[in-house]
Amino acid sequence: MIKNLRAFFLPRRITWGYSGDEIATGSILSFMDEDLFKASYRRMRVASREVNDPGLHFRVHQILWATQNCFKLDGDFVECGTGRGMMMSAALHSLENWNESNKNLYLCDTFEPFGIDSETGRNDKRFGVRDTYAKSLSDVEANFSEWKRINFVVGFIPDSLQSVVIEKVAFLHIDLNNPAAEVGALRYFWPKVVKGAIIVLDDYAQVLLQNQAMASLGNELGFSILTTGTGQGIIVK
Repeated sequence: MIKNLRAFFLPRRITWGYSGDEIATGSILSFMDEDLFKASYRRMRVASREVNDPGLHFRVHQILWATQNCFKLDGDFVECGTGRGMMMSAALHSLENWNESNKNLYLCDTFEPFGIDSETGRNDKRFGVRDTYAKSLSDVEANFSEWKRINFVVGFIPDSLQSVVIEKVAFLHIDLNNPAAEVGALRYFWPKVVKGAIIVLDDYAQVLLQNQAMASLGNELGFSILTTGTGQGIIVK
């Protein structure tokens, strides 16, 4: 009884393992030692243009897992909310046959550096420059120049998505920091998402309004969401 009470009331002390990006664990993290993961993580840091490591190991790990599985499916890749291109830079670096494939990647963003107005969902100078947001479209284009078939969709989401000519989506990453925009993006692409495709929601369990909005959409469209320790949500169609 005393042992159980101690375990219930006292926080678990992590004496070894990993702590970061909302996660503390003593689990075996073999992926951290894999050369491809380490190289892909470094490529994410190149895209970040920052000196300090943002500590996104699990977030990158989950993106690599999703894109490597979806690379086998028929359809293209889409990201709504690219910023500086950190996640998809890591993903493409891990997909060593990307340039020889027939897949397209659509990067959808305003490509503006300013924070998001929570009411309008649009970039606004009043909220300052964000470290992970795109410095400019040209800067993000330069970051992705080593890969083929990269398409930039510039504008406010979901309005700008009407210009995306795509029939099948094999992978979808949504990171828009705004409930209405994220729901609009997923609602637009859902009919195009192929069976077995994976959708990653970056902020699903970090912002209550986004969590509630996506849960409501899941009830409407008939999908369930896996919550991960990083706060991401994962959907498999």
